[in-house]
Amino acid sequence: MVNAYTGNPTTVAADKVRLLIGDTGTTGILTDLEIADCLADASNNTTLAAIYACEMLVAEYAAKVSKKISDQSINYSDLQDHYIKLAEKLQKRYESYNYGTPEPTSGSEDVDPRFESQQFDYV
Repeated sequence: MVNAYTGNPTTVAADKVRLLIGDTGTTGILTDLEIADCLADASNNTTLAAIYACEMLVAEYAAKVSKKISDQSINYSDLQDHYIKLAEKLQKRYESYNYGTPEPTSGSEDVDPRFESQQFDYV
């Protein structure tokens, strides 16, 4: 089974991971087992699993050689760069979810009250 995107990212964790990495087409990029492995490694955190999936794809495309046949070409380094940048964006998203509002700078006492009272609402 290559790609079983069902279009239910709010209820199916694997669909959320696929949506985050852009793997919603009919041909599929990662197998269901690979997505399940990412979810297991991430303790079912879909954003973290998507980061792991991006890292898998970066490694996969790093091992491939770009090719040009006639006027057709495949440049795997472009795909590798895409997934590196996507992983970085997802990492920022993951950190903002898990660490909340950044600490105030030295000397500032203006802390958002929601930070203290609701800091674990999205974990």
